[in-house]
Amino acid sequence: MKKNKINNSDNIKNLYSKTVFSKTFLVFLFFIFFIQLAISLSVSAKTSVEIFGDSFEAPAYLSNWMGDGWNSGYSAHTGSRSARLVGGENSQTLSKNISTVGYENIDLSFWYKAYSLDIRNDDKVKLFYTINGAAWTEITPAQIDNTKDDNKWHNFDYTNFPSEINNDSNFAIKFVGNFDSSNDKVWLDDVSLKGNLISTSPTSSTTSIKTVRVWIHRQIKQGRVLFSPIINKPVVYQINKIANNVNKFKSYKSLNNHI
Repeated sequence: MKKNKINNSDNIKNLYSKTVFSKTFLVFLFFIFFIQLAISLSVSAKTSVEIFGDSFEAPAYLSNWMGDGWNSGYSAHTGSRSARLVGGENSQTLSKNISTVGYENIDLSFWYKAYSLDIRNDDKVKLFYTINGAAWTEITPAQIDNTKDDNKWHNFDYTNFPSEINNDSNFAIKFVGNFDSSNDKVWLDDVSLKGNLISTSPTSSTTSIKTVRVWIHRQIKQGRVLFSPIINKPVVYQINKIANNVNKFKSYKSLNNHI
């Protein structure tokens, strides 16, 4: 009988060692998983995402925009169409509301081409934005004027927006022309608005990892984690059974206190 008790005691020690290693391994796996998840979310949040893009192709052409004086042009940076402004029109505005909800670090870019703009008549196209849909702020030096009327495509990129346009449902852009002659022409193409996904704070990610680790320990301690990936047996259940059989309640209590 004494020999059996010694053997059972050895079994408890062996199972305890395997259990501690198994639980440590489980915690390690969950910890690595959530670290990778947090890193993945952080990288995704920092990756630039296109919120809106328009190359003015068929069948929409300019139907996604508000204003008049602009029409569909056949000269294009990509594809076969663009937005074209010809002088002599009463109204020369082209605007678009683009919600930035969920995004930050906004980047606006487009391609443009100008022809026959006259400095004497102050021929130009200005670019504006709004954060509330009412008050407009001019983006400078974004105006398209006679210094860029070489009939070639040029790229414009602007990132110096105030933080108020982040996560803003009322954000909008507007092109305003000032042409007096039908010879004055400007083409716009490949308008793009990009931003970074607004990320969860690092504190929240750290808190989530700690919460999971505490939960795992609690489940193991309460006997709810029944299988070990190392020995593929119901470890906690076997320890309970052996401890009861040999009346090693003190050892069993001490074992649980280590979890």
